[in-house]
Amino acid sequence: STETPGLGDKIITDAKFLSNFAHLDVSLDESGERLKAPITLIKGPRENDHQISAITGATISSRAVTRMIARSTAINIPLIYKNLKVLEEAGNE
Repeated sequence: STETPGLGDKIITDAKFLSNFAHLDVSLDESGERLKAPITLIKGPRENDHQISAITGATISSRAVTRMIARSTAINIPLIYKNLKVLEEAGNE
């Protein structure tokens, strides 16, 4: 798969792509140890709040951003939730 030259920069300039992140669902399951649904990339319009809609012609860049967000949220959101009380107390000092 190749990316159309010049379209990769749209990951920081395309308003429609950036709107994917306004309401991205990173909520946790009942255990608090994992996301309810993994962040995924789709072609076409979003059907669920855990999806990111790729930029046509910039699939490689869209995929890279999605992987980065999916990995970081899967690791960090449960850790933040688990340590939220400690973080809040540290912020009040």
